[in-house]
Amino acid sequence: MLIDLTGEIIGISMDDAILQISEFVYLQGSFAFTKGASSTISVTTVGGVRIDDVKVNSIEVGASGVQAFVGINGPYRTIENGVLSDPNEDSIGLVIDDLTFGMVLMQAQRNIAAPASNVVVGTKFIALKATAGEVGFVGFTDILDLSLEDVLVGVNFSKNPLYIADFTKGGTSAGYSVATGTSTAPVVLDYTNELIEATVGTATAKIAGILSIEGGFTFQRKVISGVDFRLPGTTVTADAVALIIAGQDVDAFAGIDIDGGPRIGFEVTDLDFAFAMLTPSLGGGQTLPANFFALSASAATA
Repeated sequence: MLIDLTGEIIGISMDDAILQISEFVYLQGSFAFTKGASSTISVTTVGGVRIDDVKVNSIEVGASGVQAFVGINGPYRTIENGVLSDPNEDSIGLVIDDLTFGMVLMQAQRNIAAPASNVVVGTKFIALKATAGEVGFVGFTDILDLSLEDVLVGVNFSKNPLYIADFTKGGTSAGYSVATGTSTAPVVLDYTNELIEATVGTATAKIAGILSIEGGFTFQRKVISGVDFRLPGTTVTADAVALIIAGQDVDAFAGIDIDGGPRIGFEVTDLDFAFAMLTPSLGGGQTLPANFFALSASAATA
C-alpha cells in the first residue's frame, strides 16, 4: 500500500453500501466523504474581475446511484447485484430513485504565494449538483399522487455576495471534481457564476381527484452575461441577475373528475410559458435599481 497524502485529510468512500436509520430511513448506493482537502479556485467580484489562486479548505460529500426511502414499511426498492427489485407495495413515504450528487463546502484561507487572493480570506462557498431519476410519494396515491422525473438541482453560492466561485478558473479547467464512491464517476462542478436552479423533466401531481398538473418545469436564479438593456435613446450591455420560471407541455385540471362521467371545472392543455425578471448587475452582488420583465405563454386549449 502506498501512502501519498500531503496534508491533513479525513476521507472515506464505499460502493454498494447500505445505510439504515431505525426502520424509517434507508439508503443504498455509493458514497464518498472528504474533509480537509486543500486546493485553489478562482472567484469573480465586482465588474467581473477574476481573482485566481484563492486557497480553500473544503468538505466534500458525494453519492452515486442511490436508492433512498424515508417512511414506514421500507425499504421501497433494493439493488441486488446491480438489479433493481420490484417495489414494496406496503411502503408509505418518500422515494428517491437513482440519486447522484456532489456537494462541496469551502472556506478561503491565506495564500502566501498569491497575496492578491487574500482579500477573499474567510469567505465561505457552497456548491451542489444533483440529479435523480424520480422523486415521489408512495402509499397514499388515492389522496396524493406526486412524482418528479429527471430532476436536476444546481447551486453555486457564497456567504459574501462580493465573491462567487468560478470552478473553471476562467475556462482553463473542466471544473471541480467531487468523488461519489470508490469506483464511480465523480460529479464535476463547472459553475462560473451565482446559480440556484431546479429543473424537473416531468412533474405529476394529483390531489384527491380535484386537482391535477403534469408537465416539465424549471426554476432558476442565475447571472447572465452580456445582456442588452434598451433605455430611452441608448442601449446598455451588462450582466444581469435573472429569475426564470418556465413550464413546457403542461396539462392542468381543477374541478370534479367523475369516473365514467363528465369533467366539471377548469382545464388547460399543452401550456408552454416562460417568465423572466432581469436586474442589471455590476458583479459582486451589486445591482442597479431597475427591473426588466418578460413573459411568453401559449396553450392548445383553456
